[in-house]
This record gives sequence, structure tokens and C-alpha cells, in this order.
Amino acid sequence: CIRDRYQRRVHGGKHIVIENCGDTPGRGWSSPTPEEVVEEGCSYNFFRVSSDISGSFGSIARNLQSVPRYQPADKPAVTGPGCWAYPDMLEVGRLSTVTESRSHFGAWCIVSSPLILGFNLTDEVVYDSVWDFISNREAIAVNQAWAGHPGYLLYSANSTNPFPDWQAWAKPLPQQAKALFIVNWSDGPIRPVIPLSSLGLGSKASVRDVWARADRGVVQSEVVVDYLASHDSAFMVLRPAS
Repeated sequence: CIRDRYQRRVHGGKHIVIENCGDTPGRGWSSPTPEEVVEEGCSYNFFRVSSDISGSFGSIARNLQSVPRYQPADKPAVTGPGCWAYPDMLEVGRLSTVTESRSHFGAWCIVSSPLILGFNLTDEVVYDSVWDFISNREAIAVNQAWAGHPGYLLYSANSTNPFPDWQAWAKPLPQQAKALFIVNWSDGPIRPVIPLSSLGLGSKASVRDVWARADRGVVQSEVVVDYLASHDSAFMVLRPAS
């Protein structure tokens, strides 16, 4: 494939990472379709699935919506180890609030997107403001884990706005665990409820709060986030409990 040839001829066998930034033969700038990814054998490490991102929360929401057609919940994804869907680089540190930046980071983690920072790393004020979550080993572990699926859209709340009021995303993890990410795209607070059955879990599950790095006990039948503020997110790992 292209990747292998490039490594041999240009870099003498050294490991490199290749991104397809939307160059589709015969169409110019355009993301490859899921069918094209399969037909081409994915000769790149990751590929753009969206238009260019910008430093607004609406742009984050828009670009994330480009992922599900490559990673549907009801059939095998065309992405996986060595071939990842990429809704563009992270705008962490360039959004209106730290809360928005954290939600953005979590959204890219749950769909196994490459995590490529896009802010000025020499800006100590910005760096310090986002360090808590970009260095969160539990969030990164979810992003890096592989248990057969790279992450999928579980639920979208109805809305008359360009984007749903809120969404729930999930990703299977090793040892029958599930990562759950809930993001509030709306301008007001929400109280999301997610049945455990929708995650393929039993009647009880232990909850690990990824953002807080803390255990939250055992829930029965459903996960409830009593109050999720505008543009905030909840990130957790659920494991079957007896």
C-alpha cells in the first residue's frame, strides 16, 4: 500500500503516520466514502471525515456528526486499528470556555479519533487551563482501547436546532466494560437518562467518573445525570456488577 511504499522508499523503513486529508481521486477535496475506505484497503493511518474545524462549539458539534457513517452502531465499522476516522484536529484551548474544550476532548476520545492538539503549547495560561483533562490518563485510555468497535452514536435528542440538544456516545472496552460519553450541545441544562440495556449491560453496573477520576458506586437499570450544564459533558466507564 501507499504507506508501506513510502516508508521503504523515503524513510528507509522508519515508522511514519500518514493522513488522508480529503484527497479523493476523481473528486478533489472530499472525504472517502465508507465503501471507498474498504475498497482501497485504507492505505493511510487516519483520514478526514469532515470539513475544516474552527474554534467554535458549533463547529465541534458539526464535525463530530460526520463520524457515525463510518462507525455505525448496528454494523461493523470500517475504521479500526491502523485506519482511524478523523474529524480534524483538536480545538482544545481555542474555544470560548474550558468546559467546551473538555467536552471537545471527550468527544474525540469516545470515537477513537487521533488526538492532535492545535493550540500554542508555549502559552502557559492556556496550557495550564486544559492540562487537567488533556493529561487525563483514563480519558486517553478510552481513546486508545480496542474491543472490536471504535465508538458509536448511541442516542440523539430531538431538536429544531442545527444539532441535537444532546447526544450519548458509547464505546466497548475490554472485559465487557462500556465507555459512555454524554454531551450537552444546547444552551440550557439537561437531565439525561440512559438505560443500561441500551449499552448491552445487565441490570446493574458500577460507574467510574472519568473526568473526576472517581468511583460513583453502582446503578440499577439506568444511568442518570441529574444536572448537565450547557456545553458540558459527562464521561464514564461502566462495568457489569452483581
